[in-house]
Amino acid sequence: MTPKIRKIYKQFVFYTIKLPLIYIAIPVGFVFEYLITFPYIVLCTLDSMSKTDSLSKTDSPSKKDSLAEKNYQPPPKPSKKKK
Repeated sequence: MTPKIRKIYKQFVFYTIKLPLIYIAIPVGFVFEYLITFPYIVLCTLDSMSKTDSLSKTDSPSKKDSLAEKNYQPPPKPSKKKK
């Protein structure tokens, strides 16, 4: 092939085959990434829902904890010394 025909052929292949494939591959990659992570999202959501349900049913705060919360006093702020 002559250099001019070769250049035209390369441009034709790029614009008709490679470039459309690149444009298609980008959104397909995002879709595949979502399909891979979706089951983990569902499992984590179900796990967190089950943990909050079990905590609310079994772990009620004791009287000792509530008294400690009521009597809590924050530590005093350090005083600034004047020179």
